[in-house]
Amino acid sequence: MKKPIRRLLPALSALAVLPALGALAVLTAALPSQALAAGAAPQERQPSATVSASVYSDDAAARYDWSFSPAYADEASGRSYYTAYAYETGRYLPLIRQVYQDREGSWHALEPDVVSYWDGVAGEPRLALSGMYNRTTPLVGRYDPAHDRAGVNAAFSEGDTGMTMLRIESYKKLQDGISTSVSYKLYYRSPKGLVREIGDYGWSSGFFPLPDGGMIGEAYNARSKRIEVLRIDPVTGNPSHVAFARLQAYDAKSNRALLLLNEPGRPGSVLDLKDGSRRPASDKDLREIRSPIQPGTSYQNPAPPAEPPPAGLQPQELPVTATTLDVEPVARAVIAPGISVDLSFAFIRGGRTLLPARELIETAGLHVEAHRVPGKGGSENWFELTGPAGTVRADSATSQLLGDRLYVSSALLAEIGLPVERIDWLPPGAD
Repeated sequence: MKKPIRRLLPALSALAVLPALGALAVLTAALPSQALAAGAAPQERQPSATVSASVYSDDAAARYDWSFSPAYADEASGRSYYTAYAYETGRYLPLIRQVYQDREGSWHALEPDVVSYWDGVAGEPRLALSGMYNRTTPLVGRYDPAHDRAGVNAAFSEGDTGMTMLRIESYKKLQDGISTSVSYKLYYRSPKGLVREIGDYGWSSGFFPLPDGGMIGEAYNARSKRIEVLRIDPVTGNPSHVAFARLQAYDAKSNRALLLLNEPGRPGSVLDLKDGSRRPASDKDLREIRSPIQPGTSYQNPAPPAEPPPAGLQPQELPVTATTLDVEPVARAVIAPGISVDLSFAFIRGGRTLLPARELIETAGLHVEAHRVPGKGGSENWFELTGPAGTVRADSATSQLLGDRLYVSSALLAEIGLPVERIDWLPPGAD
């Protein structure tokens, strides 16, 4: 078993890269070519990321018109959970807080960057950090409301390995309202533990695990404007083009896939994944090759009481419940001079290794300062990193935002005197 990183969530919140920029984070993550753009002069300085920052207005007395949506009821703790939404002037995304009523009828709030929800398949509460239902962060976990504890890890399709896909929403303010677009960012974790960003796609793709530890799936190729079938290498995580086609079915027993080619008449083709050969599909192939069906049991969401929270309830004014996180790292980095840092999530993108800033703030002395240009889009906002050797400005080539979590490249860290001596990817089940 990997050694968990145990900490209280308020400590994580204090190290968050400005939850106040949550809307910015989603926007910039959705537009990687514009994210953290260089050249914008600072017009407003935000608090250091080493200081707790509220997701709300600087005005401590600010009040909001909150809407409450029932989430679930937890029998063990006797709590009834509700998710609250409110809009603040100048924000593209709503403020989100989760509140609950205890057995005695008192109201409490979870931390600003935490939302719990009911997993209908597993039949248990789950928890997502910095985003709703794992939409903008890979970090989720089993949540125990009775003990205010969660076991958090990076969620992949095949348990500890496979694919994880983040749903990223982009918002653009128009004269007559707000335009929304959705993209998906795809990551792959190999059986040896290496995590690699595969790319950005315009819709949610389906992938099947292969006997060699890789995967096969389909995705939309924006350059060719066609759907293609991809094969993911189990060691490097690199995708390779198979065909412009739809992946109709995959048979794990024979390790064959049925493709419908993007050609006139949509002819069927059988791909033998043992040697990569292809041939036209016969009627016999169409009968034999079937995608495995995973029957899932649907568990009814245990609904909280019908009576909603009282009118005028302000989540930001409620007592906050601390949640202990047991975080399972995906990698371990050694930062000079010999500082070992466990990483909750890290990945390789285009030959660069990106590490989570908050873990480096906590253990390696990294200082992060965010700058926001009032009234401008996410591309006008940027970050400044300071280490023992100086200060640099983060840009889209060396950094990336996922939710409100900043990831920085090892090359950038070396510039400011925090060189990465070694990074060890932790295979599933590693100590």
